[in-house]
Amino acid sequence: MKKTLHFIAAIIIGFLYFVSPLDIVPDALLPFGYLDDGIVIFLVLPLLYARLTRKKLPPAK
Repeated sequence: MKKTLHFIAAIIIGFLYFVSPLDIVPDALLPFGYLDDGIVIFLVLPLLYARLTRKKLPPAK
């Protein structure tokens, strides 16, 4: 249950950060403004892929 809540929270927070106009680096600073959004997508997509394919992620070192 706890893993499911963490997964759901990570997906929701990642999505909200991606669509939010408030960023760490403003989008007006091209191309660096989109870099933080790309990092969030890069971190969330493996979680989503692992959940959809029911594969376990390797343990963090």
